[in-house]
Amino acid sequence: MSLSDSFAPAFASRSPLRQAIIQAMRQPEEHCVAALTPDATLTAEDGKRVTDLAAGLATSLRAERNPGIVESLVQEFALSSAEGVALMCLAEALLRIPDTATRDGDAARTFAHNVTAGMIGVNVPIPVPMAFHSF
Repeated sequence: MSLSDSFAPAFASRSPLRQAIIQAMRQPEEHCVAALTPDATLTAEDGKRVTDLAAGLATSLRAERNPGIVESLVQEFALSSAEGVALMCLAEALLRIPDTATRDGDAARTFAHNVTAGMIGVNVPIPVPMAFHSF
């Protein structure tokens, strides 16, 4: 009886799929990339469709005559200026806003007016719900 039989019997009975995964895990990256590249390559027809779609999207976006406020500002200010950097920060912040329901600040106003909060903390005020009775 070998040490592997007594110590870890579960490892001796690996499924063929598990063995294939372990073997693939030990392959050098160059071999994996070479084996997977043919599956990741587009056919000539698919490549043409992708190129045509991208060109059509770019053309229609360039032809759009009603740029938004951010696009207008980007054209007015150089990105290398302080205003341009501030504009990019604003644009990134606008992209992070989750949906139209919170864009106008209605949720923040509702919270500010409807939630009663007290301040706890030593030097840093932390808003927490106030207790109506003390213990």
